[in-house]
Amino acid sequence: MGRMDVYDLWNDSLNDIKQKVTGVNVWTALNCAVPITLDEDVFVIGLRPQDNSLKGHLNHVATKRAIEEEIGRRLGKTVTVRVLDGITINDWLNAKKRDEEAERIRAQAAEKEGQRVATYSVWEDVFDRISSLYGEFHQKGFAQNRARFLEKCIQICVDQLKERPELTEFDERNLARVLERIGSYTETPPVFVGYEVLKRAGML
Repeated sequence: MGRMDVYDLWNDSLNDIKQKVTGVNVWTALNCAVPITLDEDVFVIGLRPQDNSLKGHLNHVATKRAIEEEIGRRLGKTVTVRVLDGITINDWLNAKKRDEEAERIRAQAAEKEGQRVATYSVWEDVFDRISSLYGEFHQKGFAQNRARFLEKCIQICVDQLKERPELTEFDERNLARVLERIGSYTETPPVFVGYEVLKRAGML
């Protein structure tokens, strides 16, 4: 849609939009708004720098709904309104770039959180297995029994590490937590437990 077509569409819709909203400031904002483009299903309008204080009125739920209804009715499809600081096509292109970067960062954060939750679940299972195993051991006061328990715990950790040849930051943190618990149960320095686990897993 060309720029003049966007202007015609906006001007044709403006009076009907105004009939659906109230307030002097809202009408002022609508009068100051400049149509920029229709990008697929996004109808983009903007404000000059001196009018930016009116942006909140255009972004109000009722105002946006009125604009979307009238523009959409004339186009015969559902549209979404985007209100910009600025009135040029370059302002819109820059806003799209910022949107893409924000989405990329959001997706990265979501992926990292997913990895964190998945990793926590895996190591929580290891943690629970070791705790359950400790509860099953008898005569824990005997050093030899603690040694047998330690051996089983080390093997549990080694088996887990062999399934995760590359450790993430989350793996490292959770492994440290498990080693601390094993050390506490067996009265063994966690560093020694970690040394044995990593050596047997081929990670030293």
